[in-house]
Amino acid sequence: MQTGKVRFCALATMTLGLGLTGCFGESILSAGAKVAGGQISELTANEIKILNETVVGLLASTNPGFTAEPLTDAQASAISSFFKANDLNTIEDFEQLQQTAESNPDSLEGLDELAAA
Repeated sequence: MQTGKVRFCALATMTLGLGLTGCFGESILSAGAKVAGGQISELTANEIKILNETVVGLLASTNPGFTAEPLTDAQASAISSFFKANDLNTIEDFEQLQQTAESNPDSLEGLDELAAA
C-alpha cells in the first residue's frame, strides 16, 4: 500500500512539474510570460483557458460564494483570434481598442465571432 502512495505522489509531482514548466507545450508560465512580455496576441486558446481557469480558481478560493463558468474551447479560440486580428499585445493596445470601439466600432475585426462564441 505504501509503495502505491509513493508511486502516485511521484507521478503527480512529475506531471505537475512538467505542466508548470511548459513541457506539455502550454502552461500558466508560458501564458504569463506572453502577457508580461507584451505578446498577448500570441496567446493560444489553450493558454487563454489556462489563465481563465487560474483566475476563476483564485477568485473562488478567496471569495466565498463566487462562481463563474470557465471559458469554452470556442470562446477561448474566439478571444485568441480577436487578440491576433486586432494586434492586442499591451495595456496600451487595449486602451486604444477602447477608444476605437467608441469612435469606430465597425473597424474592429472579429467582433461577430467573439459575440457568437
